[in-house]
Amino acid sequence: MWNKLKQWLHPDHITRSSIKEGFDDLPAAVCYFTPDGIIRLCNRQMFRVYRALSGRDLQSLEELHQQVWAPTHGRRVDGKNPSFVLPDGTCWLYSEQTVFGEGVRPHVECIFSEVTDLQRQRQELLRQNQELLRMNRELRRLSENVQEMTREKEILEFKTRLHDEMGYGLTAVRQCLLQRKDPAELEASLEQMNKAVQLFRKDSETPPEENEWDVFVEDAAQLGVTVALQGPMPRQHQQLLLTIARECITNAVRYAGANRLEITITPQGGGQRWQFENDGPPPADPAITPGGGLTAIQRRVMQAGGTMEVQARPRYRLCVNLPKEETI
Repeated sequence: MWNKLKQWLHPDHITRSSIKEGFDDLPAAVCYFTPDGIIRLCNRQMFRVYRALSGRDLQSLEELHQQVWAPTHGRRVDGKNPSFVLPDGTCWLYSEQTVFGEGVRPHVECIFSEVTDLQRQRQELLRQNQELLRMNRELRRLSENVQEMTREKEILEFKTRLHDEMGYGLTAVRQCLLQRKDPAELEASLEQMNKAVQLFRKDSETPPEENEWDVFVEDAAQLGVTVALQGPMPRQHQQLLLTIARECITNAVRYAGANRLEITITPQGGGQRWQFENDGPPPADPAITPGGGLTAIQRRVMQAGGTMEVQARPRYRLCVNLPKEETI
């Protein structure tokens, strides 16, 4: 068997026919033309590719050039070397060069190499690039939204503080005028209005204040309201507690003529429950619609991860439920 195989592999057995068979079996489409553009050697794959492009058989280099520049069927994709997408969806890269051989005239070598998988990968990369561009635009839009939300939050916090201070001042002045108090007390009440004006100054220009809770209790006393706190003062949400308490004081004096505000803080499921009650009569309408001040407070409570509810019966009561505070 081995002797027969060696005999068959002997160079004498390589014929023109065997060369043509091997040439036809190449996966690439290859054709050689004489300098005059006449076909010298062409494999079956070239005939198949050319027929798919033109709808007819290949006859000359000129005809091939016509289809390379403007294919009758399929689609040309320009690049360093043009490629062609045939009607069956396969993609072929075209190349052309002049080859020289010893003792023979130069020939023109034309080759179509299948690059279908590479083309699909290229299309996938283009698709992914488009998706990345879309995601980048979305991230920029989200970043702009975050900046806008941060700006709106800062404006809201400023408006809330301004509302609290102005409300305190106006309520204090109203109380002094209704009760015909001494002008000196009226001047002290106007100091609350001055605090609101101070909010327009830069933080660096504002001198450090006393303990905010003590200031709040003193301000409430000027309005004739005693503040009673039961339970531990929250660590992280003290500013929120003060904001809600100031709003409750303002509403209690303005609408209920109250003299006392009770704040009860109790543990609840790892978090806290805050309850604000005054000793004034309940509102005539049990259906309470939160106004601007309560709406702003409710928004801040939600930002802190909590919930807020307002009850009218049997007494006016504002309740806030907050989750467990983060450990710092």
